[in-house]
Amino acid sequence: MRFLKKKWAAILVGCLILGMFPGGAALAREHVEVDRKCTITVKLPENWKDVQKTGFDVDLYKVASIDRDGLYTANETFAAIGEKLSALDDKSTAKDWAEIVEIANKVVEAGKAQKSYSVTVTNGVGVCSNIDTGLYLVCAKDVTTDSYSYTFTPSLVSAPNGDNVADINKSQNWVYDDIIISLKAEQHQLFGDLEIIKSLKTFDGSKGTPLFAFDVEAYNDKGEVVFSDVQSIAFDGAGTKKVVVKKIPAGCKVVVTEVYSGAGYELVSEASMNATIEADKMVSVKFTNDNGDNVFGTGVVNHFEYDGTGWEWHQIKDNQ
Repeated sequence: MRFLKKKWAAILVGCLILGMFPGGAALAREHVEVDRKCTITVKLPENWKDVQKTGFDVDLYKVASIDRDGLYTANETFAAIGEKLSALDDKSTAKDWAEIVEIANKVVEAGKAQKSYSVTVTNGVGVCSNIDTGLYLVCAKDVTTDSYSYTFTPSLVSAPNGDNVADINKSQNWVYDDIIISLKAEQHQLFGDLEIIKSLKTFDGSKGTPLFAFDVEAYNDKGEVVFSDVQSIAFDGAGTKKVVVKKIPAGCKVVVTEVYSGAGYELVSEASMNATIEADKMVSVKFTNDNGDNVFGTGVVNHFEYDGTGWEWHQIKDNQ
């Protein structure tokens, strides 16, 4: 049997203690109670307010057993990590542990492993008790909220965990009942579309071609403007036209204001409309105008677009 050398390794989530010092000299450390049950608590960062409101499961896959000296032996299903585990020593890095995670996760993704335990996370916390000792791969499926999707990073956690990370020369105390996993994830903004519907009840050709302009602003939950645009719709007769504003951050409150109502036409609906943007959907607001004063008029919208080196200017008569 090849003994692992003593080393503390931070492996994305959790810490592992790996048995022996170089040369095989044993420390005065507690033996692992291999038959004792453990408790693992999964926690989310407090600033993830939206995902904390969403319940989801975190799966644990036992990839290796642990013996009384703190040495790991890969399970048959995860035999592919055996060589990597046995090669770990006091010079091993986070990259070495990441390679073990990657190999083990491929086994799970291929459907070759069954989960050992599942932890349900609600209100940002999930607790799983009565867990056998061993080394576990931690996997959480993607989670989608009103505004974001979250892709979680697979990681490893040891049960039990060591609590003495500051000085490996001190005696080791194993933690069985308060093993904390802090999930890590990539956050991806979701988007939705806005449809502005404009109806013109009557049309007077002697007044020219009327143009109606709309200011579009989206606010996040902090009241900050995260999206701003101007759209327009031109008419050459009575009827209804539409314009779609794409890729507005989901979950935002959008305020649409008709800022120009076309000379000679009066607004007969509300001047400002609110809507909440939904992910991968289109929400609508509707404005209506009718014939008004006998004034000739038309217009254009000045549109500025940044091309990476400077601003380009375009005049848009109708955003459709």
